[in-house]
Amino acid sequence: LVRAADQMDGDSCFVELEMLYFRDGPQVGTFLQKALQSCPTLRTIRLDGTVLDRVAYEAIVERMERNALESLKISRHSMDFNSGLLLAEGIARCSSLRVLDLEMTHLGDVVAGAILESILKAKALKELNLNSNNISSKSIVPIVQLVGELGLERLELENNFRLMENQSLDPRLQKALTENRSLRTLNLNGMSTPSRQFFTSLMHHPQLEMLKIGRNPLPDTDANEVEVFLTTNTHLKHLDLSDNSIGDAGLKAICKGLEKNSTLETLILQGIKAGDNSVVAMKSMLFANRSLQKLVISDFRDENGGVGVEGIRAIFEGLIHNTSLRILRLEKGSGTQCTGAPGWSDQSELLACVLNTNKSLHELYFAGRQLESFGRAVVAELTEECVIQVLKFGADEVDNCQKLRYLTNMNQVGQMVLRRVPPLSLWPRIFTTKKTNEADAIFYLLRQNPALIGQLKPQTSQQNQKL
Repeated sequence: LVRAADQMDGDSCFVELEMLYFRDGPQVGTFLQKALQSCPTLRTIRLDGTVLDRVAYEAIVERMERNALESLKISRHSMDFNSGLLLAEGIARCSSLRVLDLEMTHLGDVVAGAILESILKAKALKELNLNSNNISSKSIVPIVQLVGELGLERLELENNFRLMENQSLDPRLQKALTENRSLRTLNLNGMSTPSRQFFTSLMHHPQLEMLKIGRNPLPDTDANEVEVFLTTNTHLKHLDLSDNSIGDAGLKAICKGLEKNSTLETLILQGIKAGDNSVVAMKSMLFANRSLQKLVISDFRDENGGVGVEGIRAIFEGLIHNTSLRILRLEKGSGTQCTGAPGWSDQSELLACVLNTNKSLHELYFAGRQLESFGRAVVAELTEECVIQVLKFGADEVDNCQKLRYLTNMNQVGQMVLRRVPPLSLWPRIFTTKKTNEADAIFYLLRQNPALIGQLKPQTSQQNQKL
């Protein structure tokens, strides 16, 4: 970095650089200073987990004061008091800054207040991320003012404003959020329960595309409002309801709403209090819905232990007729029975039928234990009609399935990068070792694609015999 900084000048290769991104890097103050001086086109800076000194902050602020910075991300970094105030001064003078991401920078109320006040002065920001910054309810007023006066398109406040259990989200903030008609992304994960009126107002929001209200004590009664929300809203594409108090009644209501929804693409249902009684409702939802592309079902924890064979079978049967879902994650967590219940291994034939029939599902993830035999039974039944690209069964089977995932569609084998399968030059050697998983994957590929055999060059008679 020091050598690169010394070589920077107006004629260097950095002259047309547009974005600078450091992750988990060393102290980059001098380099950043030289880069900002030498690169007139540099308008995006991302510093994720990087050590920043006074020189770095001064360089960033100097760039802001010249209105030459559009996007700034400083995350996973403990911003000290003086650096925070210096940054606030730069923001106040910058009319070009559109995106500000300060996730996990330990701002606190004082520094956050100064930054929010500067944003209001500049009146230019469109996207703001303040996730996980120890901001308390003392900062509600400037945030409400910011939401009300600026045409924000993205606002993320995850894990701030920690309140007592069952307390509702501050009504002033709820009112400001619903009245802001430009919001496209809203993240309220880990905060407090929004009121029913909040959902009612969002139903008719003209722009909202992503809503995250996970890790909130959202009860079954409010899930009925979510049903109406899903039935009515025509803009939302991403909904995160993870780790709420939603139970069987709530999940049924959500599935009913999704049957009529035509816009939602991603639904996160992780750690809710539901089980087989409600998961079976997903069968009709998957059959009717034609917009959902990603579904996460994990760590369900009702009194019966979560999702069992009945629920899993209902999901599989719904997938046979589904034409939109691309990613399905059935991930095991504490108390989840979705991959460990008795009779689970008997579902391999049904799952293979799903994978051979469904033409939209490209990624399927299972997490659990002792799934090796189940995974092999499924793969053994796959045909050339299968289009699955990623297929994972539990921690013990991940490596093998990452190799096998490229082999399930014979029409695409030649076009796919076999990054999880060992290089071609190592294949003969693998057949003379005890790496049975790799050998099985390679044999499967060779059997379905014999043209590859001519490319192998065994170096010993033993390797040649194996091949």
